[in-house]
Amino acid sequence: MNIWTQEEAKNSFDSLLENVVTLHQEQIIELKNQQKVVVISLEDYLKQKPKKPSLGLWLINNMRDMGELSLPDRKEDDREIPFQ
Repeated sequence: MNIWTQEEAKNSFDSLLENVVTLHQEQIIELKNQQKVVVISLEDYLKQKPKKPSLGLWLINNMRDMGELSLPDRKEDDREIPFQ
């Protein structure tokens, strides 16, 4: 991990990106207002980002204590279908 001033990052942007993309090193840039930003590759970002659970897993985790779920019989001729 390297720490760059905003001016250094601007002057050596190619080198900064090379470190990020090929070496997978996060780069910190300290802005003129003292705030800091981190530059990482998209690949590394996606590895760190939590994955959303599947609908099936969500249903298992969130509907577990809901009791029995009553579903209408699909063969029932007069059942209401609200989205037709």
